[in-house]
Amino acid sequence: MINSSAAPRDESTRRLCAAAHLDPEFANAAIREFLVEPTRAVGPSPGVDSEPVLREAIAARSRRRTRDGLLVALLALFTLFAPAVLAAWVLVALAACAGRVRTWQNLTAKRDLAKTLRLAAGLGVGALVIYLVTSTGLPSLLDGGTTSYRTVPVQADDADLGPLLAVLASVVFVLMAAVLLVDRLVVWALVTRSFRRGRFEVDPKVGDRWPHEWEVRRKGHQYFDHELPRIRPAWNGQGAEVVVYRGYHPFVGAGLPYQPWSVAIPLHASDPEAEPKPFTLRELYDALERDLHDLGSSPSLSPSNRLRDLAVFERVVVPADDLLAWIGDPVSTAVLPNIREKPKRHLPDDVVQRIVEEPLEWMRYFRCFQLETWDRDLVISAYLHLGSDRNNLYLEWTPCVLLPLHEKHRRFDEWPAASWRPVVEAFGKLLRLPVTIFGRFSHAVTRIRPIPEESGLLLAEKYGAMVSLRELASGETVEDYFQRTDLERYVKVLDARVVRSVGRFLEDKGLGSAEFMERVQQVVNNNMHIEGSVGGNAFIGDHNKTGDVTKS
Repeated sequence: MINSSAAPRDESTRRLCAAAHLDPEFANAAIREFLVEPTRAVGPSPGVDSEPVLREAIAARSRRRTRDGLLVALLALFTLFAPAVLAAWVLVALAACAGRVRTWQNLTAKRDLAKTLRLAAGLGVGALVIYLVTSTGLPSLLDGGTTSYRTVPVQADDADLGPLLAVLASVVFVLMAAVLLVDRLVVWALVTRSFRRGRFEVDPKVGDRWPHEWEVRRKGHQYFDHELPRIRPAWNGQGAEVVVYRGYHPFVGAGLPYQPWSVAIPLHASDPEAEPKPFTLRELYDALERDLHDLGSSPSLSPSNRLRDLAVFERVVVPADDLLAWIGDPVSTAVLPNIREKPKRHLPDDVVQRIVEEPLEWMRYFRCFQLETWDRDLVISAYLHLGSDRNNLYLEWTPCVLLPLHEKHRRFDEWPAASWRPVVEAFGKLLRLPVTIFGRFSHAVTRIRPIPEESGLLLAEKYGAMVSLRELASGETVEDYFQRTDLERYVKVLDARVVRSVGRFLEDKGLGSAEFMERVQQVVNNNMHIEGSVGGNAFIGDHNKTGDVTKS
């Protein structure tokens, strides 16, 4: 018998912990989004456990800053000891890096690299000037008003320093090579041993699996001891979750909208001689939730019976700029009672009930149905919003898909533990060091700081969440044929059950459901069928609109 009750693996968290050490841009973006703004809301983060990933991002950035600070100091010493060698080294580094400008397609990256190359050329010229000045002597002052110069001859004692300077330069060069090599070996040990499938641990109690492992993985954590615990899920079973967002997309963490639809219908009694039963929106939400939960009763309906794990959340969604614009309003105060702290993560039931029955233009209630599949690599979320009076019903249904991690964040699983690759990478970085030293200097001395804010001015960017860790690292498309078909399967199954549940609820209340079923059926029948790759365009909905489910 096939055992389908095994707990799903958390591959996304493991891979993103590795990505923090392999991808500096990802680590910096994660810290900037989640940790440096003390008032920024913590958005939902399905498909990953955020706290372990952020801990690795902090450690990775701290390790890189230490490495770059050492390299800057050592290269400065090398410049004093062997400026002529440095000038030649710069030429070699320029030759090694110049070809990258032609191969990069990103124009901004080209401009940044070109700027770095110009700075490196200036470094080489400066080193050459230092060499010429120190080797030929310093210019004397003008003598007797003439325009000729005299040079101070090099003394015998100065010439005796040549061998010593060569030795010192060699020692410094070896130290720079050692710093780069140790750094690459540490990263290699992390991704091939610490983050290997089946061995990944987030608890230092397991002990070091290689020398100083947890010392490396805990580096820099003390600077964020206050912020890290606030990333943890804080739902206590009471009240709806509040999502304060910035930007256009309100469903933070859910990924890309996928075949959303809405319908509005008039309500009328199914029996003209019988009075329909009144109902509240809460009743309809709860009835739909119970019906969708029943999908997990059939193991054959979904692979590995994943529908059994369908999670349901109540969410109130608020745009950050409107939240600040309504400062002082009782509802806004319930979300943001203190402008110097993060928005509340949950609202009391009385406020939620008001938003359900009387939604505001800038504050909406949703019931979210969420399914994590494929070891948390593919996440389907569907947001339901309802509105009604005695004569009308409005239903808004927005499925979203969180695409699998980008392929570059998966490659390390194929790397062998024993390899010469770290040595080769260290040699390449040493070769290009004079070209990269300006970026390293900037990285070593620059802290990621909060957005500056003028006194009395509140910025939405400081309060609203915009992206989750999974969205920062997600790819452009699904990775597997079965993932494509499962994506369509889950969305269609949820669509069909919602339609059936609403129809049955209306019938139970003595209301006609035929018109509702007829209008929605067209939407369901015209939902997109996946042809080839999810990354392509396809026709969606009842008006044959063209849509794109790729990551924008």
